[in-house]
Amino acid sequence: MANIIHMTAERDGLKLVGAEIRMEDFDAGRRYPAIIVSHGYTGNYSHELPFAERFTALGYIAYTFSFSGGSADDTPAEYLSEGSSTDMSLLSEVADLTSVIERVRSLPYIDPERIVLLGFSQGGAVSGLTAALCPWPVEKLVMVYPALCIPDHARLGILGGGRYDPNDPPEEIACPKMKLGRAFHEEACAMDPYLLLRRYKGPVLILHGLEDAVVDYAYSVKAQNNYAPGQSRLQLIRCMGHGSDEAQTDSLFDSVVEFLEGRDEVFSVRVVITRAEEERLPGQTVHRLYFNGWCDSPLFQGAVLPGGCDTQTVPDGGERTCVADYTLEGLDDAGNCCTIHVVNRMRDGRWKPAVRTDSASLSWMNEADFDAVLEHSPTGPTVRFFVKRR
Repeated sequence: MANIIHMTAERDGLKLVGAEIRMEDFDAGRRYPAIIVSHGYTGNYSHELPFAERFTALGYIAYTFSFSGGSADDTPAEYLSEGSSTDMSLLSEVADLTSVIERVRSLPYIDPERIVLLGFSQGGAVSGLTAALCPWPVEKLVMVYPALCIPDHARLGILGGGRYDPNDPPEEIACPKMKLGRAFHEEACAMDPYLLLRRYKGPVLILHGLEDAVVDYAYSVKAQNNYAPGQSRLQLIRCMGHGSDEAQTDSLFDSVVEFLEGRDEVFSVRVVITRAEEERLPGQTVHRLYFNGWCDSPLFQGAVLPGGCDTQTVPDGGERTCVADYTLEGLDDAGNCCTIHVVNRMRDGRWKPAVRTDSASLSWMNEADFDAVLEHSPTGPTVRFFVKRR
């Protein structure tokens, strides 16, 4: 059970409210890595507490704060930082987050060289900009559907969901949940966020839904291309919009864990469920999901052979066990025909696939320690395979 402690930071005389989340066995004599989770437009720190808390199980102390002027008008006072929404902008939030980093770095039980930034939507864009502009090192950066569309929205006169003449913006821009100031519009119109983002030289993970109707995923594709080759990883997620349901949130977290622990995605399999069977046996029920699918990656291109099956066994009064067993056939990265056989089991809360191949160029897979992350959709999951960086 994590412990949530109210805390504050300060930026230009404004009090920023938030929380520190410690693991149950916290030891003040140790030094811990930290992760700072930033909310999106109109949000507040309470929205990110459940997600931030998960990182304590990985040994991180987690932090989340409300941006000054960045929360909706109806936000409870206890979750509001000081400051007006008409004074808020991308760069004011960068200043907020920089002040939070300074506060976190000052704590004696935090390793100042191991601070990770993670943000959602506008908080994702702000996290990326802060990593680039902050005077202190940021170990890693995670941006979840980052709102890098904000400058374009300002130029179109639709900043924050408002509607106005971008050539003659009002002093106060009426938006559905809050008012924005003209200064935000002017700052955003003059900004090229990509020129700033590339100043950050550390590892980057970008997660974005293919069905995002608020921030087109093309902005994240451009962001990935903006970084140095091999510096960033982009995961485009099927059936996810600007936000995530419970299953998608779980897979988002799992992908972030792989990134933080230094594993790279080496290939993924798009699974399509074709039929389902249920069999009642003495003391248990067995569900079988049959599927086909394909893989299209730099290492391998091919299809799932007939017979792929996910067997889920549910003992009476017991816990479900799952085993997916299937074979892919196609071409390896040397252009040679090969097969890849996968047996994927859940162990200690993680999917641990055993992978065997007859490919000479992919023979390293036979000895590799794989993790897998499942991104669920109505027709079948995308299975992402990760290994430690070689």
